[in-house]
Amino acid sequence: MSSITITQAVGLGGANNGNDVKAVQTGLNKLLKLIPPTKSLIVDGRLGSMPESAKTVAAIKLFQSKVLNMLRPDGKIDANGRTHRKINEKLIAVSSKFNYKLPIASINIQTLSESDYLDICQSTWL
Repeated sequence: MSSITITQAVGLGGANNGNDVKAVQTGLNKLLKLIPPTKSLIVDGRLGSMPESAKTVAAIKLFQSKVLNMLRPDGKIDANGRTHRKINEKLIAVSSKFNYKLPIASINIQTLSESDYLDICQSTWL
């Protein structure tokens, strides 16, 4: 996942569409190192009957406080708003760290001879 897409606001006062909430929960789970001591969120697309005490909202507020340096985090992610854009920026940064590229194999591959194999065997048994 290199970014999340939401169609409506998620969090306090948001529309809290199930798929949007799942996207936010998944994205925040990938950024847990930025918001300690937050534990992994259950990706269920729900904030519960009291969103103000939901773990997802707490994680949103912590992200806003620690990463965006908001003095009064509102616990809401607007589609393409400041918090949404910053989450995507951080997700892209995290995913690029794990974007390894294998070296291109050379056409001139040197094969091992039978004596090479014997030398290897003898050196490992000594």
